[in-house]
Amino acid sequence: MSVLLWIAGTVALARSNRRRPWDAAIFAASPLLLFAVFSSWDLWAAALGAVGLFLFSRRRTMAAGIVLGFAICAQPYTALIVLAIVLVLIRRRLTVQLANLLAGTALSWLVFKLPLLLLNPAGWSAYWAKGWNGDPATGSIYYAINTIAQRLGLSAFSPLDASVIALVLLVLGIIAVAWLCFSTRYTPRVAHLALLLVGWFLLVDKHASAEHLIWLLPLFALARPRWRSLLIWQVFGILFYLAQLLHLGVILGDNNSQHSIDLPDFVLAMLASGTATLILLAFSVRDLLRPEHDPIRRVGADDPLVDAFSRQAVQK
Repeated sequence: MSVLLWIAGTVALARSNRRRPWDAAIFAASPLLLFAVFSSWDLWAAALGAVGLFLFSRRRTMAAGIVLGFAICAQPYTALIVLAIVLVLIRRRLTVQLANLLAGTALSWLVFKLPLLLLNPAGWSAYWAKGWNGDPATGSIYYAINTIAQRLGLSAFSPLDASVIALVLLVLGIIAVAWLCFSTRYTPRVAHLALLLVGWFLLVDKHASAEHLIWLLPLFALARPRWRSLLIWQVFGILFYLAQLLHLGVILGDNNSQHSIDLPDFVLAMLASGTATLILLAFSVRDLLRPEHDPIRRVGADDPLVDAFSRQAVQK
């Protein structure tokens, strides 16, 4: 199944921008994907997100919404991709397409989730309560801060504190991206906004993990296909992933110091990966504000994911 998802994601990315189909190799040949693909459901969400964006680029907004709704069921972060599309559609005043997208997303989400809600409402609420009240994940910045604070004898974040801080930071990030969308001279590309939203969520999420970096691969391929910087970013991501595995060996197992790493090394790998991600997001903001730096727009294209809607409007 992983191979099929990999193929689907690669083909979708290659066909989303026909002028640069080779950018799909950023996802297809990713060393980070090779390391982290079997860790969780993240490839499902990444591949479905890529397919949803491809369908959107072909004006199939209802189908795109349906696929993205299933992607949200796999990993809720995909809702931020839907939000990026919504922001661009609002700015471009494409209300019919907006309604179709939201209807498709809601439909597929309800088809998948409604039976679970009806059959086991207590389990649904327990799942979200556990996420809100649970301890920060090992790969999150809150875990690093708490562990360092405990070693220094300082007070640490409670699970509720970490949840509130993460939510506030996420909301502030969404507001900032929405402001960028409606205040810039040129309408931002969908992939740019999706990359900024998902990347920021990854940095501030209480349940962040190294394998979640897979989420960004399709978005980087569409938003900022700069091979050298992305390979460097993936090196730091792989180091973070390996450091997380070795550190979990200390927490969950009985590994001795020869086969694991202690907190300082793990935090260093986490901060290096987070800093690399933040730098690339900053470059994406620059590309958004100054299109001459955007490798897609500087060759005369507007937004490969939305150009079809513009051509449709001209034909009418």
